[in-house]
Parts: sequence; structure tokens; C-alpha cells
Amino acid sequence: MCRACGFFLFPLIITDHGGNSRDIGIIMGTFACASALSRPWVATMIDRVGRKKCYASGCLIMTLMPLLHLLLNGELHNDYPWLLLIRIIHGVGLAICFTSIMTFVVDIIPVRRLNEGVGIFGSSGLCGMAIGPLVCEFVLKGYGETAFFSALQPLPAVLCSFSCHCAKKDNFQLLTARSNPPF
Repeated sequence: MCRACGFFLFPLIITDHGGNSRDIGIIMGTFACASALSRPWVATMIDRVGRKKCYASGCLIMTLMPLLHLLLNGELHNDYPWLLLIRIIHGVGLAICFTSIMTFVVDIIPVRRLNEGVGIFGSSGLCGMAIGPLVCEFVLKGYGETAFFSALQPLPAVLCSFSCHCAKKDNFQLLTARSNPPF
């Protein structure tokens, strides 16, 4: 979460490459729309494929997409279509990651402690939202874009490897089965 929140600073990079406020809105909005619009299909996929496997794939997407930004180092207008594609895939990865982990957490929390468990889990994400931009701004201002996109990758890569390993041992049974699609 800490690394993902570093993308709150992405408008600074867009303007450094010749973008304006319209470009910031389109590029940042593309990410958010892709994440929001893909959730109904992501939810069905999570039920069909499994929480752990989907979380592992979401972590993989969330780890790899920021590294693809390193390939786009020219003026914004030259890389615009590629940047939009990266942002769409990144947004879908966020939807997969967050939806699958939240679903997994809700499935394993005892019903009598559901509010408490979801509250604690949600608060842990807020810590990343508070720390992420601070750390990423320090890296971006002090060391540049390459460091911004690559310096925080080792931790997500380790976590992704761990979640992929755990996904292989998917013997988790759902507490409740859904018979109808979400929409």
C-alpha cells in the first residue's frame, strides 16, 4: 500500500514530461476508472479462481506495472498511448489485489468479530497511505524518477513471491458460497 500511494505524486512526473492539468486528469482518471469498472468481473473471477491465486496475480501486476514506466522516458505526447495502457492494466491489478485480499480477510474473520477485523485491516492500509507519499516524495525529489519507480520494488517483489507461494497451497474453503453473479 505504501508503494501504491506513491502514485499520488505521479502528476509531478506527468508535468515534468510536458503534460498539463488535462493530461493529469486523463492519466490519473484512466487508472481509477479501470480499477472501478473492472471490479464486477474481478469479483466473479475471485470466486471462480480463488482468493489467494487472484491476490498473487494482483500483486504481480502491481509489482511489474511501475517498472514499465521506466521504459517511457521521453516527452509525454510520444508515450501517451503506452502510458494509458500501463495505467489501465495497473488499475485492473489494483482492483484484483484489493478486492481479493479484502474478500479473503472477510472470509476468515469470525462473524462475531467481523466489524473489528475489517476495521483493523482497513486501518493498516491507512498507515501505507500516510507513509507512502512521504517516502516517495523524498525518493523522487532526492534521486529522480528512476529511483521513484524502482527503489521501492524489492519489498513488493518479496511479498509477491510469498503470496504466489501461498497461492499454491490454496486449501482454503469459503465460509459462504455465492450462487448468483454479482450483477
